[in-house]
Amino acid sequence: MRHPELRQRVADDRGISSIEYGLMAVGVVFGLALVVGGVGAAVAAMFDEITAAF
Repeated sequence: MRHPELRQRVADDRGISSIEYGLMAVGVVFGLALVVGGVGAAVAAMFDEITAAF
């Protein structure tokens, strides 16, 4: 590489941990959204059954 600044930026890995934590947070949020969506659908179905019984 001809440019020393570019070489320093390529070698600099300080932001990598932040990116990894960000990706993990996105994964956790996505997983929680799936679980809450499934539970919400089950609760809605249960209330529909109760309403239909009346």
